[in-house]
Amino acid sequence: MEYAWRVVRTISLSIAALSLGSRLSAEVLYDAATSTLPTAQGWSFLALPALASESMEGGGARLDTSVSGGIFAGWSRVSPVPLDRVKGYTLRLELQLLSESHASTNRAGISWIVLGSDKKGVELGFWTDRIWAQSDSPMFTQGEGVAMEWGTGWRELRLTVLGDRYGLAVDGTELLIGAVRDYTPFTGPIDPYETPNFLFLGDDTTSARGAVRFRRMELVADPAMRPPLRVVGLVDGQLELGWDGAAGVDGWKLETSAGSIDGPWELATGSPRIEAGEVRVRTATGPDAGWFRLR
Repeated sequence: MEYAWRVVRTISLSIAALSLGSRLSAEVLYDAATSTLPTAQGWSFLALPALASESMEGGGARLDTSVSGGIFAGWSRVSPVPLDRVKGYTLRLELQLLSESHASTNRAGISWIVLGSDKKGVELGFWTDRIWAQSDSPMFTQGEGVAMEWGTGWRELRLTVLGDRYGLAVDGTELLIGAVRDYTPFTGPIDPYETPNFLFLGDDTTSARGAVRFRRMELVADPAMRPPLRVVGLVDGQLELGWDGAAGVDGWKLETSAGSIDGPWELATGSPRIEAGEVRVRTATGPDAGWFRLR
C-alpha cells in the first residue's frame, strides 16, 4: 500500500482537513493466471538430475521432486526491484504444498529463499506440518519454527523483512518471527547465497523431496514499512511535515502531487533536517488541495 496525506487549505490559510488515501502497489513476480510457467515470466528453472517435472496444473505451476530424494530442482530469479532491508519489503506468495518428506530434521523438500540487496535474508523450509527457518550458525540447521497444517487448499504467505528482523504471516495470521540470516559463508558447486535480491522456490537439497503448486508472487509496498507522515504545522507560511528519523534524512524522500493521488509526483521543496528524533521538512503549499507521500 502507498499512503499519502491530502492537505486542504482554507482562505485563511489554515489546515482545514486531512484525509488518508491508500493505494495497492505491488510488483507481480509471477502470476499463474497467464497459464504460463515461471520460466516465461522472468524465472529460471534448474533440475539436477533432470528427473524433476514442472507443469501447469490445477491453477498453478507444479514442481515435483517426489520421485527421488536425490533431486535438486526449483525456480529462481533476481528481483526486478531491490530488496532493501532498511526501508523494508514484503513478499506475498500463494502456493499449495502437495507432499514433502525428508531424511534429516535440518532439510525440507520445499524451501523458499529470499535474500536482500545485501545478500542477507532467510530460507524457510516447508514440511507438511511445520514451517521453519534455516539457521546460519551453525550453518543450515533448523532454527525457529512453528507447527502448521497446510491442508489441501491455497495458502497465502506474507514475508516481511525490516532491518534485522523478518516476520511470516500465513492467511493473515503472523506465525513466525526471527532474525535475518547471512548464508554467504557457504561454499559449494551451486551457491545462490552470493546473489543479491535473490528469490528461490523449490527443492534445494538432495536429502528431501516434495511437490508444490505455485500460483502467485508479489513484491508489495507494505504501509507498515513506511514511517507515519504527520503534519507538524504551519511555520512562516510553509507547511512543516515530519516522520520518524531512524533511517536518517536520506532514508525517505518527501514527494508531492498538486492535483491527484495518481500524480504526477515530484520531490517536495525544502531541505530535510533532524529535530527531536524526527526528519522534518518545511515546504511551500499552494491555494488548492495537495498530496504528500514518502518514498
